[in-house]
Amino acid sequence: MLRRLRRGLWNYGSVALIVLTPLLLLPLPHVIGTKEAECAFVLLLMATYWVTEVIPLSMTAMLPAILFPMFGIMKSTDVSTSVC
Repeated sequence: MLRRLRRGLWNYGSVALIVLTPLLLLPLPHVIGTKEAECAFVLLLMATYWVTEVIPLSMTAMLPAILFPMFGIMKSTDVSTSVC
């Protein structure tokens, strides 16, 4: 039974990592509640996705362009000028 469970988790490991990583890091911005903590959340999420390569690296590099304006860390115009 454990072998079957392990094999099933291995098949869905990347999906589990994509879903569980933000959930495990989510207390960071909620407990501390500063812009620095929100930025650390984005950076740790990026680092995890980058090292494990669960999503393509080009999509991982676009995460700050999406998440910084969502969290209010930077305006979208500032993010787009610093990305280019």
